[in-house]
Amino acid sequence: MERKNYSLIIVLMLPALLVASSPAQRVYEAYISGTMSQWKQVLNEVHLQKSPTSVQLLERVNFQYGYIAWCIGNKKNTEAREWIPRMEDDLKQLEKSAYSLASVYAYRAALYGYRIGVNKLQAPFLGPKSNEYAQKAIKADPQNPLGYQQYGNILFYTPFLFGGSKDDAGSHLLKAMELMERNPEQLKWNWNYLSLLTAIAEMYYETNQRDKAVYYLRKSLKREPAYQWVKNELLPRYLKN
Repeated sequence: MERKNYSLIIVLMLPALLVASSPAQRVYEAYISGTMSQWKQVLNEVHLQKSPTSVQLLERVNFQYGYIAWCIGNKKNTEAREWIPRMEDDLKQLEKSAYSLASVYAYRAALYGYRIGVNKLQAPFLGPKSNEYAQKAIKADPQNPLGYQQYGNILFYTPFLFGGSKDDAGSHLLKAMELMERNPEQLKWNWNYLSLLTAIAEMYYETNQRDKAVYYLRKSLKREPAYQWVKNELLPRYLKN
């Protein structure tokens, strides 16, 4: 009888094992719910991988990229400083193996921006490097949306006197969106896509184009109705103001 019960337990467990969430799915769920403790947990787990493949390394960099941005945006610079060197090390490995260089260059552009984020005094030195790597990413693969996304972010946040342009930023962000949407199968569990739509909405809001801003927020909710930041904070604010 005990043997039959044991077998039954195994059978009942199999479906749960088969549908175990991937790291990408768990990070996506953390993003839409704003549960950054879960994001950090996934990051810690993937950092325990022994001899990760290039694919796994690039995915890990993507997780670092999002988490560091959140840390800086929430004034957690000490924690951001802990993750920046890890992202740097992973990018060095990927660059050495020449794997997906357009993505590597795009993430390196973001990394220089993060270094500025935790130390504004480095902006005159690292700002041009961030710009350079974003353009290198576009040149390395004009079909990779990450380069356009990073270059758009740089143009958006750089002051006008130093070469920033919100109009040019918008064209690059929209290009990134267009390229992402050419591959619908790659949008599943893709937190970057929701982040990009939000960035486009913020760009329109900051340039006093509220109707377009609201359109892109609603587009993100159509894609993911459980996107809490947009649903509970941004959209109500944009509709009110």
